[in-house]
Parts: sequence; C-alpha cells; structure tokens
Amino acid sequence: NLGAISHDISRLIRYEIEENSNLVTTTTEMVETLLEVAQFKQAVEEDQTTQEVYFRISQLLTEKFGVNTFSIYEVLHTNNHMKAVVVDGDQQKPACWCNARVMFHADSCRTHRTGHVIDSFDSRYICSQFNHSEETKHLGHMCIPVFHSGQVGMIIQIVAKRTEGPVYQFLLPFIRTYLRESSPTVEAKRLLDTLRESALRDALTGLHNRRFLKEYEDTLIATTRRKNNSLSILMMDLDHFKHVNDTYGHDVGDTVLKALAKTLSAQVRTSDIVIRYGGEEFMVILQENYDYTGPQLAEKIRIAVEKMK
Repeated sequence: NLGAISHDISRLIRYEIEENSNLVTTTTEMVETLLEVAQFKQAVEEDQTTQEVYFRISQLLTEKFGVNTFSIYEVLHTNNHMKAVVVDGDQQKPACWCNARVMFHADSCRTHRTGHVIDSFDSRYICSQFNHSEETKHLGHMCIPVFHSGQVGMIIQIVAKRTEGPVYQFLLPFIRTYLRESSPTVEAKRLLDTLRESALRDALTGLHNRRFLKEYEDTLIATTRRKNNSLSILMMDLDHFKHVNDTYGHDVGDTVLKALAKTLSAQVRTSDIVIRYGGEEFMVILQENYDYTGPQLAEKIRIAVEKMK
C-alpha cells in the first residue's frame, strides 16, 4: 500500500523516485510537500493583487528553495511583449540576464516559444538570448514556463553557478508543483487587472479617464504629501471641435481626438498622467519634484498641437 501511495504522489508532483531510496522517508517528504503546496495555494488565493502573488512566489524561491538570483517574467500576449515583474526579490529592478529583444519580441524567448523548461546547466548555449559573456561564463540558467489557458503566461528564470546545476535539477519537480498550483490564481488576478484597467481607460484614446482620476486622487495627494512634492494640473479644451464634427462627421472627430491624445502623451514624462476629462476636454497632472514646470509644459503642448496636421 505504501508503495502504491508513494507512486501516486510522485505522479502528482511529477517526481521520479530513485530505486534505492527509503520509501517511508521519501513518501513522508512528498506528503509534507503537498501540504505546504496547499497552504501556499491558499495564501496566494487570499492575496489581493497580482503583484502580491509575484512577490510571494519570489519569497518562495528565496526562502524555501534558496534561490537568490532569479527573474519572474510576465508574458503579454496582446502585443507579444514580456516584462520583468520581480528580479532577485526586487519589484523595481530591471531585467538583466536576457537580451533586451525578448522584452519586445516574446517569441524570441526559447521557453515562451517552445513551452519547455530550458536548462543551460546541461547545454550551455541552448538559449541564444541569454547574455553570454566573460562575466557569465561560470553561470547557468534554468527557465521554467508557467501556463495560463494553454499558453505560457509566466516564466521563472533561475541563474546560478554551473556547479549548482544538479541541485536545481533535483528541485525542479517541487518548484513546478508550487508554480502549477498558483497558476490559475495568477491567471484570474491578471484577468481582473485587465478588466479593471480597461474600466479606468478611455476606449477611444487609450488615455486614463475621469473614473481613474476619481479613484486615484486620494492616492496621488497622499503620495505628494509624503514625498513633500507638489502637483501641477493643466486643463485644456480643444477649440472648434464641434465645427469639426459638424463639417466632417464624427469618425473624423474621433481621429482628431486620437491624434491629440497621442500628441499629449508624447510631450509629457512617464511620471505625468494624461486624462481625457470629457468630450474634448483633457487634463495633465504633473508630479513635480522641485521646479514648477506647468507653464513650460503647457506652452510645449500648445506648440505641438499647433503643428498637428
């Protein structure tokens, strides 16, 4: 009976039991793993945001499996992009181990393209997108795909000394069990994030909408006070827009609004927020540090709009 139970559990976590291993010890360890996985799954389900889940996975890699150098990538299927959501436990740190090309062409990532674990501990140059150099020649990497609705939705990249490769090859089935159990929750939270984001953006221009402003105004003010910064607010109205609609039709009017939105976005910094406030009314919120640059930006925008064709 113990042999049958051990066999069933090993199939569940996809772990191959060695012939000479102690059956009682091995089975006990696998049962304990399943219990910990169930607890991890419950914790993930209770997390509020996708970012919290990503950070919990990074804590798992560090505290449970002793991984210190790793990247968690989110695959964005709508534009074939990838983005690093956690690097070495830091949610702000940029990706550093792969060619920047994979960020904008996800298909160039071998793990994303094949859906297989890519293990360079066994085959050093298996992935052409890893940053092979004199500094990284002693390092190997293992990239693990996590599937969402039949597609690779997330990739865990572990980087370690080549001598440590056998350790991570041994740990791989256990790491994949945790990732597999958390996958449906990550997918569901990502879908909710997408729906929420779409509700806070104007469908025509892609800019934030008035609902976004209402929802985030308290956060903006609190952040500004905490950092001892200031906010500058530009309000603008597109002149003679009714004449455009009446003369050329609403489709042309929509084209004008989209062109204006693109022009506004091109003039501001990434920290600034552009909002479609109403029909032809727009708002820009500048998160200032030291100098008051509102008038300069306003004039910069006015000149850019004047040059629009």
